[in-house]
Amino acid sequence: MTVLFGYRAFGLNIISEFEIPGGIQVAQIVSNADIAIAAGDSSIGNVHAVRGPYSRNGKALLFDATGVARYYAPSPEHLYIEPYSGADHRDVSALLIATALPMLMWMRGGIMLHAAGIVPAGMEQALAIAGASGVGKSTLAASLIQAGGRLVGDDSVWLKLHENKAMVSGLSAIVFRTHGVAAPRTQIKVPSSSQVENAQLAAIIILRIAEEKAKPRINRLQGADAIEALLKNRHRPKIPAILGLEAELLPQTMLHCRALPIYEISMTMGDVAGSQQQIASFILDNFGSV
Repeated sequence: MTVLFGYRAFGLNIISEFEIPGGIQVAQIVSNADIAIAAGDSSIGNVHAVRGPYSRNGKALLFDATGVARYYAPSPEHLYIEPYSGADHRDVSALLIATALPMLMWMRGGIMLHAAGIVPAGMEQALAIAGASGVGKSTLAASLIQAGGRLVGDDSVWLKLHENKAMVSGLSAIVFRTHGVAAPRTQIKVPSSSQVENAQLAAIIILRIAEEKAKPRINRLQGADAIEALLKNRHRPKIPAILGLEAELLPQTMLHCRALPIYEISMTMGDVAGSQQQIASFILDNFGSV
């Protein structure tokens, strides 16, 4: 007998035959879910375009993670997963949240950001903390949660306009902890009191490592610099490229850059922990309260 899980994730109702780490599990499974995920045939048919591990047939997409599973989305509402023989179910679920679900979000519109979303203590609006892998987004998000903040999502968040407001959502039940670039990530559960499904976005903060040893430098980006930074920090950018969405993304990105302050913070190489403490203080002093 097939076991069905019910989740709230990215502000949507999802029913799934596979576990979704980070999704908020619900006791009652809704019949009219926004997304249904099931084991099934991943045959995509005639392939019109290929980009890395992604193949497109019309509006349908396939993500082929060799040795783990094939994830086939005939529409933004359905995902069929065909694990490879001998694949570990934990790896199948890990790639489901890392790539396959973000693939569906790109298909639904909006922008997937490579960022952690956090509502700092004392705030109702969220901050998106972006940056390259390993720069410390998750660690900073965890420290802000310890200071009373709430998590919208870690690693990737969905940025979408709703009634002219920038809204973010994600997988709000876990944060990730890394133990080196090549090491697997550890999933840390977030208590329900520290979770928020979606929130209006107040600002985007982009972290980067600076070579010089100095106090973290905070710079508000404007114009073309802000647009370039936002586009650079998309999550799984090959997906909108293979979907042919690049032309539509630019005006949407420009709208966000005009409406949202975007900051770039240079962190000190060799003293990332110290820099993160200073950045956490900056965030709490300027966007929230302890």
